Amino acid sequence: MDREQMDEFYAVRESAYDALRLGTLIERHRSVPMCQFLILPSFENPVSWDVIRVVSRKDGAQTRLYRSCWRMDLDSQAMSSPVERLKHPRPYNPTLETDWVLVDKGKLEQILARFNAVQIPLTLTTARAGCDGTSFELAVGDFFCNARIGWWCDLPEEWQELRPVVAELERLFESTWERGRS
Repeated sequence: MDREQMDEFYAVRESAYDALRLGTLIERHRSVPMCQFLILPSFENPVSWDVIRVVSRKDGAQTRLYRSCWRMDLDSQAMSSPVERLKHPRPYNPTLETDWVLVDKGKLEQILARFNAVQIPLTLTTARAGCDGTSFELAVGDFFCNARIGWWCDLPEEWQELRPVVAELERLFESTWERGRS
């Protein structure tokens, strides 16, 4: 990948991250966000798990689990060389995929209720940083009252109280997705 493709790839990556973070592919009509868990690895396809409560006359009340993915593997291939890049449109838009399944509202609310008991500082005295690895972001709450935190690789020592709740949330998302897709 030459310099021009690298610069364009980084711009596409930022656009993809923004789309995942903002949930731009998620139907937002008559819906309220409940939580989001972003997984942003350096060398694999990033994924956003979003839980949205939807109320519609047609479908009634539903709690949906959205899985959105940036197909970084496809986009990096498209920019692998100047010749390969010519085969694709300009400007290049990230390849994003999204779909949803219903999630058990009761199980989800039990996990989210555990966040009420968590007490962590919002700022840290020392922050970890690095180049490669996986970044994570967790957002909880709705439009009017919400919080978002992010970390690189492992949860900071000051946030270890979150570890079991985040792990349980991720297990619920993955198992729900597997059951709903089969």
